[in-house]
Amino acid sequence: MMLILISFLTSITFWLWIILKYDRFEREPLKSILFVFIVGGLMSSMQTAVF
Repeated sequence: MMLILISFLTSITFWLWIILKYDRFEREPLKSILFVFIVGGLMSSMQTAVF
C-alpha cells in the first residue's frame, strides 16, 4: 500500500510541476488542476492495485 501511495504522490508532483511551468496562456485554476490530478491518480492507482 505504501508503494502505491509513493507512486501516486510522485506522479502527481511531477506532472503538476510540468503543467504549471509550461502553462503560460489562459492558466487554469489551481483548484481544478489539483482535483483532476488527485482523482486521476487515485483511479489509476486503484486499477494497478487490483490487477
